[in-house]
Amino acid sequence: WLGPGFDGPVAEAQAPADDVKAGFGQAIEASKSNMMGDPSRAYQLAADAQAQAAARVDGAVAVVTAQWLQGEALIRMSRPLDAAPVIDEALAVAEIETPNAKIYGDLLSARAAAAGMVGDYATALASLQSAHEVFLALGESRSRAMALQNIASIYTDARDYSRALNYYEKAGEAYEGDPPIDMTRFNNIGAAYKEMGEYMKAEQGFRNALAIADEMQSPMLESRILANIARVQLADGRLNLADETARSGLALSTNDGALGWEPFLRGIRGEIAFARGNLEV
Repeated sequence: WLGPGFDGPVAEAQAPADDVKAGFGQAIEASKSNMMGDPSRAYQLAADAQAQAAARVDGAVAVVTAQWLQGEALIRMSRPLDAAPVIDEALAVAEIETPNAKIYGDLLSARAAAAGMVGDYATALASLQSAHEVFLALGESRSRAMALQNIASIYTDARDYSRALNYYEKAGEAYEGDPPIDMTRFNNIGAAYKEMGEYMKAEQGFRNALAIADEMQSPMLESRILANIARVQLADGRLNLADETARSGLALSTNDGALGWEPFLRGIRGEIAFARGNLEV
């Protein structure tokens, strides 16, 4: 799941006092900056921003922006049941005040994420489809692509891989050029083809993801994707190639320290040994 991302502008500041304006904007930007690394801090910063929002001329937009970030932080803290009412409250206002603004689509995407975490896929899918329509109307290609990828992930969970691949293709047509998003899409395409037993197509998807991870200079991501490639090669009976790929992934950890995927890569090598009839490795 990608989440809505934080690429959109904050509502234009029109507060009656410059200190209120600066405090709100700084809190919003700091919340976004902390969202991935420290969601609890991001939540507190968004709550601080909401406390200042009512003093602004654009108070309704400011409040729902702060609530959106609170919901996103709670989702990243694995608290979807706490996130849902915050997001729903903001959505009720945004639907009236800003139905044609990006924040409305962001809130719909956040509601989808919270719903998906508790297995409410019907709400998640409907929310993402509505978010996609908002982003499409606004020309927000990046957010639209992320919504399409998240729709694809729902169909992947439902094991409807053909439909998932269709949405991944639409996502790629909507927006390309953001390495993390493109890498995730290719990696998920590889995973879908693997589940379908189309191993060569799966490997190609993973190799497309690997090329992006290499450009990003991320040994951790490379080792993870190499593990995916090795597992596909193993499933396809190409044992020597699978072992070589797993070794390549382990070599990355040797050069750059522990990356977290060493147990998976060693496990794959163990499966390869077992497939060869070598039970003493």
